[in-house]
Amino acid sequence: MPPRPSRTRDQIVATALDVVERNGLERFSMRKLADALDAGTMSVYAYFADKEDLLDAMVATVLGEIELAEGPTGRDVLTAWAGETRRALLGHQGLVPLVMSPDRRHLLDHLAGEVQLKVRRLGLSDAAAGRHVAVVGRYLIGAVILDTASSPSAPGQRNAADRNFRVGLEAVLDGIAAGGSDGL
Repeated sequence: MPPRPSRTRDQIVATALDVVERNGLERFSMRKLADALDAGTMSVYAYFADKEDLLDAMVATVLGEIELAEGPTGRDVLTAWAGETRRALLGHQGLVPLVMSPDRRHLLDHLAGEVQLKVRRLGLSDAAAGRHVAVVGRYLIGAVILDTASSPSAPGQRNAADRNFRVGLEAVLDGIAAGGSDGL
């Protein structure tokens, strides 16, 4: 039997993401991943300390798809962040519960911290930037949970969900802007 080609950590994570999307997070196992890789289960552990390490890498990969935009205003930064994050999470719906789990909250918090820094650089105080990111983040996470639960698959349904998200985000941002001296 010829030796199996070596894999990279990124290739294993990509395969793991595919397994979750096909079978669901609740049925994901190292055995199913190894089967998809045509490898032994223990070979996966050459790349990851344990399943939690792999799950962290999967979440980091999904969150790594999010491009944080610079913008002339805090509103532009927050709008881009919310839209990009929603796009990335809805592109990996099977992973949404894992991304939002308490064990992985620090990964979302890190991303929110980067957004807060970008907004702060545009002239807001640290407290105001943090409050704005927290408010938009709560709207974003709620919208992703609802969108994932309803899982609109027809193009018309997806377009309506996208429109509703944009309208809701604009309302949230308008509310922040109306909030006084630390508004957008």
